[in-house]
Amino acid sequence: MSTSAQSAFAQAAIDRGDLLALRCVACHGPGGTSSAIPSITNLSEEQFIAKMRQYRSGAGKNVMVTRTSRLTDEDIEALARHFAARPRPLMDDGR
Repeated sequence: MSTSAQSAFAQAAIDRGDLLALRCVACHGPGGTSSAIPSITNLSEEQFIAKMRQYRSGAGKNVMVTRTSRLTDEDIEALARHFAARPRPLMDDGR
């Protein structure tokens, strides 16, 4: 694959993550953080992927099992890139 084709493919994956993330903001907030719901911007891509696949397999028995049931591996990977690119929330002590 040429460099320009790889670049176009990477951009399409990022855009897909942006579109899929619109489903997440109702609970997790526009930046992936919420005071009432666990943050999803504090996870690495690998952690995010592992967690979403865990939910998709039925682990956790919460709303995330339903929310992830229709996601493909490619969807999860696009979401992981999307949220990993977001600024991480500050800790309570300002770090």
